[in-house]
Amino acid sequence: MRYLRIPAYCYLVFFLTISAVFWGQQPKQAAAPSSGSIDFQILDSATGYVVTSATIKWDAVGKAAPALSHSALLSQGGHFVKQLSAGEYAFEISAPGYQPMRTHFGVAEGSIVRANINLDPVSPPQELREDVVASELRDGFELVHGYVVDGVTHRPVVGVQLRLKESGARATSDARGYFQLYTGAVSTADASRPEDFPATDTLTAIASGYKTQTVTGLLHVPGSDSVARIEMTPGAGAIHQQIDHRPLMPPSSVPDVPPSTRSVLAKSLQNWLGASGEAMVPHGQRPEQAAATAMATVTLPSSIRVGSNCTNGRHGCTTTNTYSLETYVQDGLDNEWISSWNRNSLEAGAVAYRSYGAWYVANPICSTTSSSCPVVYDICNSTYCQVYLQQHILPGF
Repeated sequence: MRYLRIPAYCYLVFFLTISAVFWGQQPKQAAAPSSGSIDFQILDSATGYVVTSATIKWDAVGKAAPALSHSALLSQGGHFVKQLSAGEYAFEISAPGYQPMRTHFGVAEGSIVRANINLDPVSPPQELREDVVASELRDGFELVHGYVVDGVTHRPVVGVQLRLKESGARATSDARGYFQLYTGAVSTADASRPEDFPATDTLTAIASGYKTQTVTGLLHVPGSDSVARIEMTPGAGAIHQQIDHRPLMPPSSVPDVPPSTRSVLAKSLQNWLGASGEAMVPHGQRPEQAAATAMATVTLPSSIRVGSNCTNGRHGCTTTNTYSLETYVQDGLDNEWISSWNRNSLEAGAVAYRSYGAWYVANPICSTTSSSCPVVYDICNSTYCQVYLQQHILPGF
């Protein structure tokens, strides 16, 4: 069995995040009328675990590149809470064993800006190493595995009962919150219309002391693995989330909303956030064309702020997660493309997905909090923007 190998920003991904953020239970800090506060929680982008050893550097944004003259360590719970004068700030977050991240947030008078900062580990956890996953894949089946964490503490939850409805497959999370499920899958390599795809599946997670989590719309790919990051909400009741795959949706169900007026990011801040990378060389390009393309470089933002749980189209989002742009593309491409489609299609999709997200970083929907923007974010995660449900899929061929 071989794997599709494409540039880092083209990896197929299928991560599932069920957000359960209890801001009311997190540390609060009163803001003076001329100032506001920021409240960051630092998380591992692969597992959802809390990161407790991070360092935060920050500075106000001016005409020149930020000097990051201030720094602080996280609290025991992985939070960074700080009162700041109203204005735009640049932040750099780093931690041992993780890739550093640069991001920015505007602080309005009397507001509290809350966000999850998801750092990419330098090395994947043992369960997600490519050689480990490759040894566990089965022909005709998809391996559904991942991590379950408490939505408040972001610590692993042991003993969660997980079940896939269609196959009846069951599993229980271990001490690391990790679980594995195998389910039969039908190839969708030649599917192009909604009616060509098989029925989607439902995943349920149940644990004592937590709300039951139900996720519908799972599309399985044979010979692949899908990684699910599940955050359990303390309390009674149930939470349901629907995964939308745009290729499976009728055209009439996708909203056609024209872009609204947004504040364009300052050029100095765009440059500071930017990461320079090689242009993608299209598969099958002639040698002389490939050489010319490979010499070209582009500057793209290194991170993106994603709003979720939105109540009014692109606006009204109540949760913000900040990811590296590469992780955003890896995790979200499967929601706009199908992971079993051919290499050229996926490469083209990755370029489109990445470019669309990068445009919103330069033209954020909510640059500061307001009545229509409870939180600050660049792009929403629904069909009103670009579907994103933090996922990781490695297809086998």
